[in-house]
Amino acid sequence: MFTWLTSARAFRVLAAAGAIGGNLMLIVSFLINTGPPTNATREQLIEFGNQHFAAIVWGAWLQAGGPVFIIAFALAVVVLAGATSRLGAGSPSSAPASWSRCA
Repeated sequence: MFTWLTSARAFRVLAAAGAIGGNLMLIVSFLINTGPPTNATREQLIEFGNQHFAAIVWGAWLQAGGPVFIIAFALAVVVLAGATSRLGAGSPSSAPASWSRCA
């Protein structure tokens, strides 16, 4: 019935659509939220929040959902590259020597 969903081409198309959609979600979220006035008082911030409540909530949802699609795209790239067996398989000895000074 839904055999097209299991094909490699469909996976690539969905991964690309997720990346584009995630980025568009982030762009829209920043466009709809203008932000409060600079150096606003407490009362002005409360008034701004009341007047722009819907835009703030939509922006928050878009900013939370967009990165989920971008992360899914990054994981899809790993799968498509055939590198899932190497994902997180590095040993501490494979880290650059300069990282040991960070501890």
